[in-house]
Amino acid sequence: MTRKSTRTLRPDVDLARPIATYADRLHRALGGTHHVVSPLGVWLVLALAGTAATRAETQARMADVLGLDPRDAAGATRALVDAAPAELRLAVGAWVADAARDGANPAAYDVWSRSLPRSAGTGPIPPQAELDAWADEHTGGMIPRFPAEVPPTTSVLLASAVMTRISWAEPFTAVPAAELGGAWAGTVARVLRSPEEHPVGAVDVDGERYAVHRAASSGDMTVLSVVAEREDAVPADVVAAAHTVALGGGTDVPLAELPLGDGPVWSVVEEDGFGGDSTDALLPAWATDTEVNLQQVPSGVDAAFAALADLLPTAPTDRTGAVQKCVARYSREGFEAAAVTALMRAAGGMSARGRVRHGTARFARPYAVVATVRTTAGPLPAFSGWITEPVEAD
Repeated sequence: MTRKSTRTLRPDVDLARPIATYADRLHRALGGTHHVVSPLGVWLVLALAGTAATRAETQARMADVLGLDPRDAAGATRALVDAAPAELRLAVGAWVADAARDGANPAAYDVWSRSLPRSAGTGPIPPQAELDAWADEHTGGMIPRFPAEVPPTTSVLLASAVMTRISWAEPFTAVPAAELGGAWAGTVARVLRSPEEHPVGAVDVDGERYAVHRAASSGDMTVLSVVAEREDAVPADVVAAAHTVALGGGTDVPLAELPLGDGPVWSVVEEDGFGGDSTDALLPAWATDTEVNLQQVPSGVDAAFAALADLLPTAPTDRTGAVQKCVARYSREGFEAAAVTALMRAAGGMSARGRVRHGTARFARPYAVVATVRTTAGPLPAFSGWITEPVEAD
């Protein structure tokens, strides 16, 4: 079920930086494990709960987690979900059991319900089969089952689904893994070489250098791969740097400033030739299937549960649960990813001749990825992760 609202949208609120800040919180909790998640998916669920807060203390907690006043977060969520970019499918649900709704303050409940996106699923808690169908439909079959078992005693269930499935505007070619080198060359037989249309370069972020590769769809989606020159870089710092670059930060480092020869990441040669300098990248294909218990990491769901408690009656036997299921695949032809996030409370869970250079960036060890979609306010991070397990390039 869906309901309509006349609440004014807030499309002027830029969500990119709050989402990137929230992503840093989540990735620092997940550390160096092989994973891709959707911080956007979790943030959307938290934003659904934000306007449930009626006490000043709870409102402040939600503002800290969201990086925005909860009312602004709700308005921006409505604008995004109800008019999502073409290559990003979004859906949210905010279901409340009849008994819990009947016990709420009517005026506060009306304010909260009117803050929800027009397209949100609302009404009583759907049965498990309907939730499975909801997840399947909104992830294009990538996640066919809802990531949580929802008991009949559930009083409130908030959920989001985020999905993209794109083909690269210019696909990679598959080459022998020996060209990549490193330990991963012994793990798979073939890896990916980027075409000349893919931007590849060195970027300085806060005094640290990274190699950055960008692969884009023919539409609005771009996936950045970012590897640190320092082999001992903290994974979460690399993911944070990737978000900085994704949002237009960092300083480009000219190829002429990179040392000739084989380095930690770059292999740079100089020879006689025509035209300008050029770059490409070698990186593995990869796939992930990640499930995160959001209550076992500092994800901010505790503030969301507190906000819901401001609005909806609780019982001593009530238990809570919060989880995200995310699957993603990066291949020669394209990228696809989907995530379903659930939060619930239940009783009893680039010509002249000259010297030219060519540099090849080798993503031969763990690196960060960030997938962004272009919006009127700029790039919006949708998925991000830390890649440690390559798969065979097709």
